[in-house]
Amino acid sequence: MNELENYAKTNSPYLMIKPGESVVGIYRGYKMVPNFRDPSKENPRYSVEVDGETKFFTSAASRVALFFAEIKQGEMVKITKVKQGDSVHYEVARPNEEEPIDEENQEGLTDKDLEEIDKNVGKKK
Repeated sequence: MNELENYAKTNSPYLMIKPGESVVGIYRGYKMVPNFRDPSKENPRYSVEVDGETKFFTSAASRVALFFAEIKQGEMVKITKVKQGDSVHYEVARPNEEEPIDEENQEGLTDKDLEEIDKNVGKKK
């Protein structure tokens, strides 16, 4: 990661990952916020602790909402950003699941995921 990428990720309150990248973090809850395109509607903004910092991401996808409806605060989650053509969406899963909550088959828990989990668990002690 170059200096400007590091600056952007460190200073943004939002989860900043590139398409194809995943992060493992601790789910901290959600709140409803106005929809970016139509402020008369609301979308959930999810809060996830990654590397000891709280980061946010917003998704209007029902499948993401249904996933988080089953997750308790404090549980580990894996979030992957996927780009298909001009469309970008998030896939979410428990880190130990073989498949994310999405139609596509993605890799399950990797060595990098385990390192992230160890890092985050160590910070909570």
